[in-house]
Amino acid sequence: MPEQWNKGADGTLSYGSIDPGAKQALSTLKTWMEKGYITKDAGLVDENGGYEQFTKGQAGAIVGRNWLPDWPFGDLLNNVPGAKYKAYAIPAGPDGKIGT
Repeated sequence: MPEQWNKGADGTLSYGSIDPGAKQALSTLKTWMEKGYITKDAGLVDENGGYEQFTKGQAGAIVGRNWLPDWPFGDLLNNVPGAKYKAYAIPAGPDGKIGT
């Protein structure tokens, strides 16, 4: 994880922002941004701003906990006529592992 110290497989600590996996993750995010999956101002939006974009129909996906149907999905259904939502599992990365 970037911006934190993580325990490595050998038991030593390493800083996540300079881990080789961080470079791969940033490369994937860059590709997604180039394809328009992520807006260019995504780094400026906090969690509540992300929920607001989603409930206004300005974002097509959101990652969150099991309480999202209670909030903010009610706002989505009120704000966007015909809106529907569906839960999907977090996809596995290139190494087959699934994060949280």
